[in-house]
Amino acid sequence: MRLRLLEPVIERGEVAVDVLRDGSPRTITLATDSLPEGEAERDFMNTLGLAIAPGDVMVGELLPDGAAARDGLRTGDRVTAVDGTPIRRARELIDVVRDNPERPVRFELMRDGASLEVEVTPEAITDETLPAGRYGRIGANLRDDLAMELVRHGPVESLLIGARQTWEMSLFSLRMFGKMITGDLSIRNLSGPVTIADLAGQTAKVGWFAYVSFLALISISLGVLNLLPIPVLDGGHLVYYAIEAIRGRPLSDRMMDLTQRAGVGVIFVMMAVALFNDIARLAGL
Repeated sequence: MRLRLLEPVIERGEVAVDVLRDGSPRTITLATDSLPEGEAERDFMNTLGLAIAPGDVMVGELLPDGAAARDGLRTGDRVTAVDGTPIRRARELIDVVRDNPERPVRFELMRDGASLEVEVTPEAITDETLPAGRYGRIGANLRDDLAMELVRHGPVESLLIGARQTWEMSLFSLRMFGKMITGDLSIRNLSGPVTIADLAGQTAKVGWFAYVSFLALISISLGVLNLLPIPVLDGGHLVYYAIEAIRGRPLSDRMMDLTQRAGVGVIFVMMAVALFNDIARLAGL
């Protein structure tokens, strides 16, 4: 949905969203012209008031010597509330734990269909960079268990859907790259290997399907990039072949050398910008 909304947000236009409310289909028009300048590079979904519906908070892997395992939490526990306050996001629970080092926190759980309470005392971890000088940790992997809908298609239909989505994503990548060239979209959206590795790790935590989908997205993006008419890339070689077909003879060795050097320079600049953006994101700039 974010990808679908990105282009209208950049163009600051209206977008029609089909929704199902109380069993009845409706069409809602979202106006994006009132969004702050440069919102496309930020979390415009939250600014528009759109968010994934909250699910359940699940307890994943536990550290053997951590506070969670020691005080009675188990892998697979479903956390419903903390100190009487309902919890709907893993981030909310993490914040509570971090803010309560060495203070007992009452977890309300669902385990094997039964409700129970477990009191966990987060360990205090020293961190001089924080105003409080320390934070709490329980040694547990916490994740959001979101509602999912399984859709099945036949082999032929799946191939057709995959081909259509690949084509649409390829056109989308080209349009976004063009908007970067024209200045409609900031080059800060150009990501390098650090961001790709980070996102790969995040999708892997969600599940294998999200991880494979992310790999497919990266493959499509790299394929589109490789077909750009830049010397040294496959797209550049196609341009050479087209020129040779029109002229009846290939370009001179000197012209080939100059264009190849220019192509390497363009690729180097793109890599440098992408790496700079990665470092800036890590530094919070």
